[in-house]
Amino acid sequence: MIYIIMIVLVIVVAIIGHASRGGKQFSRFSFVILLYATTLWLFLLYLCKDPYYLGLFLEYIPLPRFMILQMYTMRISRASIVRLLNVNSLLFIVCNVAFSADFEKKRLNLVLPAAVAAISAIPTVLFDPAAYRAAYSFLYPTVMDSDSVARLYDSFSTFSRVFSASVLAACIAATIAKAFQGPKIQLIRLTMSAVSISYTLLLLSYILFFNRLPALLVKYSKVADMLTFRPLITNSTMTWYRLFPYVAFVFLALFCVSFFQLTRLRLSMAENNLRIAQGIKAANVSSRLFCHYMKNEILAVSMELEQLKLTDENRETVENARSRCGQIYKKLDGIHRSMQDDSMSMCQVRISDVLAPALERLAAERKSEGVEVVVDISPESISAFVDATYLEQALENLFHNACEAMGGQAEKRLSVTARRSARWVSIDISDTGCGIAEKDLMNIFIPLFSSKPMSQNWGIGLTLAHKIIYAFGGSISVKSKPGAGTVFQILLPAMRF
Repeated sequence: MIYIIMIVLVIVVAIIGHASRGGKQFSRFSFVILLYATTLWLFLLYLCKDPYYLGLFLEYIPLPRFMILQMYTMRISRASIVRLLNVNSLLFIVCNVAFSADFEKKRLNLVLPAAVAAISAIPTVLFDPAAYRAAYSFLYPTVMDSDSVARLYDSFSTFSRVFSASVLAACIAATIAKAFQGPKIQLIRLTMSAVSISYTLLLLSYILFFNRLPALLVKYSKVADMLTFRPLITNSTMTWYRLFPYVAFVFLALFCVSFFQLTRLRLSMAENNLRIAQGIKAANVSSRLFCHYMKNEILAVSMELEQLKLTDENRETVENARSRCGQIYKKLDGIHRSMQDDSMSMCQVRISDVLAPALERLAAERKSEGVEVVVDISPESISAFVDATYLEQALENLFHNACEAMGGQAEKRLSVTARRSARWVSIDISDTGCGIAEKDLMNIFIPLFSSKPMSQNWGIGLTLAHKIIYAFGGSISVKSKPGAGTVFQILLPAMRF
């Protein structure tokens, strides 16, 4: 019964993983799981077709008797099963290479699977029953004797096993490495950890039980012109295969638990982001109306000031009033413009090309404040699929927000870190400022919210940053503790999905 439960669980996990929104790693992983399940089914079908193992099946393989008999009487030749089993194992290996290479550059995504497919196809073709019959007939006895042909194919089998195990081990190592190098975003970290752990257990069980595939499972007698089939397992290893469904069940259960926890976290984050987005949308309408009204009022006040007759006594007061009206009008106009839903021009943009001018302007504007800027960008070129102008605006808002938070601190250090991982670019902006109170963390992206007096901060910069980054298909989160500084974590798509 455990086999039925496991196979059903495999199908359910594959369907859920493929249908999950925002879980592209799980969607790709689901195809690997389906090929794994197909390999298992063909493996069992091959064993059922052997009359010798039919009696042992009932004792060692926990499948219902009626299912074993149906598989035994299924109208499919053992040669066809061997062919399908070898081809399926080839697809499984290539799919794993594509899965692990999918986190890298696009060119690598195409080259590696194609190279592995070309190499793995050689033993797969040689081990095909029809191809083996033709090769044996050609080689024996004019070119080689039967022992030499057997040794030749044994060497092919050894190469196939070593190559397959090495490729799958490299896939495990690459996936684990990417999990450790992933962005420090909770959702991404959890996703990569769940995938890497489940994936490692999956491939280890495959290497342990199915690494003989693709394999030469036939013998040919030229005199009798007859194919006979080799056993996949022996009596000494039968007990190990009895444990197989329980081993496979462990990684499937772990995958399901991880996926459930990930889904809960994703829904929680989506609900929070929806709340912020709704707050921004609602506030945008009121803010635009407010800004439009105030701009008209400021213009009216400015016109009345211009009509005043200047004297030595009131000249300084009137000029100061005009100047303040101009500053207020400029700030209101900037807020009004930023609330408009302008179109974005998305393309591949180098992060360093956006950070450099933004930090240069920051250094010029904050020169007198003694802010130390530390930039740490990965040596390789990092590009994101964004609008350069809008990204620069979002980053400048975050930089200025960080500098304002460090206004009264003895140590003023702004750190900017950029990394590429898988299909994402992460940018961390940290400061040594006063930090944000826990009660305010949920509100910092709401328009016109500010813990500072309105004369110092209008509470619009973080709202714009949030709006811009989510328009790119990215995310922004914040970690802060009063007195310990603040870290804004930005995640941007490295390519168009």
